[in-house]
Amino acid sequence: MTAPPDDEEARARLDEAVSAVAAPDVVFALSRHGRRTVRSGGTAPPPPVPRDRLRYEIGSATKTFTGLLLACLTTSGALPEHAVAATCLDPGRPAGRHPVTLTHLITHTSGLPGLPADLYPRALPHWYTNPYAHYPAERVVRAFLRHRPRRRPGTRWAYSNFGVAVLGHALAAAAGASWEALLTCHVLRPLGLDGIALRAGGPDTDATGHRSDGTTPTPPLRIGGFQAAGAVGGGPPGRRPARGARRPPPRSARAGGPPPQSRPPPRRGRGPPRPHPPHHKKK
Repeated sequence: MTAPPDDEEARARLDEAVSAVAAPDVVFALSRHGRRTVRSGGTAPPPPVPRDRLRYEIGSATKTFTGLLLACLTTSGALPEHAVAATCLDPGRPAGRHPVTLTHLITHTSGLPGLPADLYPRALPHWYTNPYAHYPAERVVRAFLRHRPRRRPGTRWAYSNFGVAVLGHALAAAAGASWEALLTCHVLRPLGLDGIALRAGGPDTDATGHRSDGTTPTPPLRIGGFQAAGAVGGGPPGRRPARGARRPPPRSARAGGPPPQSRPPPRRGRGPPRPHPPHHKKK
């Protein structure tokens, strides 16, 4: 087995990686055995705040936080493992014969498109800056409740920002608290992730995004009703669990993952994927 690199070798490797990336701001971190090595650089002049102390929009990696929140709520018994999304959002609504469950939403097997169809007219003029800003939570929920899937949930896989956004609102409705409050209480605080932010801050805390030319700044992302799919911002300090924060998974999770949604495994949907705005701004 190859021995892990020592601190000097780790710094050299990270410096090489930083130099290989042509971006205004670059931060790499290596954590092992409770020790962390962080190196940063970039093609832009150094910002007033050191790059490794700024938060960065992590875009669709937010979905892993939302998935962990769903796991926490189901393993604790706060939610049924396969709760029906429409029933969470509208308790008086019949579930139907083949309802979309919360598990369908997080596994991208709900049959929902990547984004609601009526988002595009407002989003296109702001596609590379803030395409989600004018599509609030109530529109996300309304679009989901009136959507009629063309295939049975659980039979096909197709990546969906729409689906994970709906999941965030369904969790909030079922638990009687906002997605932000639930994520903070059940995920961020137990893991000691006090450097994570769920809303954009200012230049003293958040890195400035840039267009593909590497010089034109872009405004902070305003995520509208898609918080659960892309609102998290963080950096190396905020991704390090606090001492003593790591916990063994619940016994139910150690015994095995959730049962599969369908057999055979879901197929990837046919045809070219519909475009969706990039979450990540070049830093």
